Amino acid sequence: SLSTSPDNTVIGLTDGVLQHEYATESFYEGTGPMRRVETSLGIVEDSYVEHKYFAWKKKDFYRRNDRKVKGPQWTAVKDLEIGDKVAVGMGFDVAEPNNISIDEAHFLGYVIGDGCLPGGGSGSRLNVDFGSQETESLARYESALDNMGIVYTTTKHPKKKMFTVQSFGQSSMMMDVVNKFGLHGKRAANKTIPAEVWASDNNVLAEFVSALWSADGTVYMKRNKTGASPTAEYCTISDELARDVHRALMRLGIPSALRSRIPTYTHNGEKRRGQRAYYITTLSAESFEAFCEKISLMDHKAARQKEGLSLIGEFRYRQNLLIDGVYWDRVRSVTDIG
Repeated sequence: SLSTSPDNTVIGLTDGVLQHEYATESFYEGTGPMRRVETSLGIVEDSYVEHKYFAWKKKDFYRRNDRKVKGPQWTAVKDLEIGDKVAVGMGFDVAEPNNISIDEAHFLGYVIGDGCLPGGGSGSRLNVDFGSQETESLARYESALDNMGIVYTTTKHPKKKMFTVQSFGQSSMMMDVVNKFGLHGKRAANKTIPAEVWASDNNVLAEFVSALWSADGTVYMKRNKTGASPTAEYCTISDELARDVHRALMRLGIPSALRSRIPTYTHNGEKRRGQRAYYITTLSAESFEAFCEKISLMDHKAARQKEGLSLIGEFRYRQNLLIDGVYWDRVRSVTDIG
């Protein structure tokens, strides 16, 4: 199975039941041709052709309640086809967490999501901006700073509808925290989720993601022919942060897709290519429900979550790909790589 979990946990089949287990052994399967497997969630794995995934054949998954249908089987990579559904483990927690505080989780979420960090273009300052309507997020960030002993000032922009919370390098506590989590000099393109967050349990991880998304994520209603479907999305130009957020959501049991694209724009009549951006997006009604169950946002984004959940009740069709902590992910491509 594909695994996005910490602590080397995988999906195991015990007495005919899929369950989360720790990997205890590795096996030498020989050498030979390799293939790259890509899935709808954006997972990419390079595997030996004899390596096996637990998978449904594409024609059988949606008929799985029919007793005549053959269930999922351990399927070699060489036998996988586009449209097959492979088991992806989700909802794992760390076995022996070493938790950071909730205040630290909130602090990190906001500064990684929307902070200008010391040594990263702001000199010795740490700045985080909030819109004038983001009063709950502002209060949560200020509370975290107070509890961590970081001195700051909050100022209202004279023209824009925003507040800036600023801490200076003279605050030794601020620099201690910045250095503790390896944030000094980080710019938008090289931000990551610190190791201390990964070492914490899922309650702390969810608080971090809540602050990160409240700072720089979005919730919107995607319009289509059948109405509007709610979507939670996070965008970043850091490929590593994108992979981190993708992994964090799936560790929390939230299916999401990772995609990237290069935007284009026109400058003085000339069409230009921008910087590649990465998008982590909920895929369906069930993934949006899982997101709202695990991640509590603030201010207008909380209202959007509530609106989205009310729309889900109108959906007539549900894919039901998330079953008992296992997500059945569609194979998008299988490519020979030598």
